[in-house]
Amino acid sequence: MSEVVEPQDFILTAAELRFKLRQQTRSRDPKAKETADQLLNIIKEHNMLEWYKATWSENQQQLDEGLIAEMQRKKEEHLKELQEKKEKAEKEEGDVEVLEIEVQKARYLSGTSNLDEALAAYLAIKNLTTGKNIDKYLAMLRLCLAWQNDVMYKKHAEETEKLIEKGGDWDRRNRFMVYNGVHHFRCRDFENAAKSFLDAIATFTASEIFDYKRLVYYTVVSSVVSLKRNEIQTKLVDNSDIRQVIDEMPELKEFLNAFYESRYRDFLKSLLHVIEHIKSDFHLHIHSNYYLREIRLRCYQQFLKSYLSVKLTTMANEFGASEMFLDEELSTFISLGRLQCKVDKVNGVVQMNRVDQRNQQYLDIIKKGDLLLNRVQRLSRIISY
Repeated sequence: MSEVVEPQDFILTAAELRFKLRQQTRSRDPKAKETADQLLNIIKEHNMLEWYKATWSENQQQLDEGLIAEMQRKKEEHLKELQEKKEKAEKEEGDVEVLEIEVQKARYLSGTSNLDEALAAYLAIKNLTTGKNIDKYLAMLRLCLAWQNDVMYKKHAEETEKLIEKGGDWDRRNRFMVYNGVHHFRCRDFENAAKSFLDAIATFTASEIFDYKRLVYYTVVSSVVSLKRNEIQTKLVDNSDIRQVIDEMPELKEFLNAFYESRYRDFLKSLLHVIEHIKSDFHLHIHSNYYLREIRLRCYQQFLKSYLSVKLTTMANEFGASEMFLDEELSTFISLGRLQCKVDKVNGVVQMNRVDQRNQQYLDIIKKGDLLLNRVQRLSRIISY
């Protein structure tokens, strides 16, 4: 990692505080006032007019019309000042100075305006070098993450990738991988999120989005639910980059080690702490229920893989859960086709149904082939008509 650590982009700091305030307001947390004050300080410092109106309105707090008028006045004055500087630079200086002023304007609008206006200001900047153009798009991607607009992120990420393939250095490639990891997280693609984070972890430089400690947290959370057990050992448990930081997060360390060592009772206890963290995370909170379900499924799959049959009481003891709870949960996953087993309630036994992978693939092809033929037939009737 670089010795000089760049602080988190103020836009993302404000976005996380806005999310935290929304949660605290809904739960009537007395700390909401403290969070609101922190956010208001950032808003005033960067003249974040649209952020102020959106945040206070969604939390049903009274808007300060005097503050709004003051921020609007400052915005108009600053934009006028930048325009005058640009006109002077066009007459007396070169293209480099003009471009610098345009970047300053876009950066200013990214704080004080809404997403559309901020993105438009960045897109209006032309004739940048490849490296500066990549920086421009990375700034746009941070805006999309802050405003939680995944559609716009995907659109501009495609352009960023083209530029990086054209001439991006290792630092910009590394940062882009981290950005994409967060986007995959938000889109519930934990496998690709884990891949992006693992690729970036050894040479992490994207401190403008979050710090290294959070990168390790995201890497472990995304990897445990998506990687195979042998990969968890090589890429997480034995990873020196992770080991030097994870000691500072004992609950996460127990979460990782208990899963790998098949200590399911301990794992489920540590899972409670991880889920609480996920619920309070700006990027992950919307997937907390999904993650809880998927990680429990991974546990059941890993446990049952070693057996042809196992008593329900034995499994209940291993997981520290009641037989009734396990019976209901296993039945749900079985009915959804997520677990290849059956529960014999009479004898209190869980029996595995070993499915030959080649036969299963053959059946899947037949099923999908029939579906495709039906759709082609319906389409041909429509065309004929």
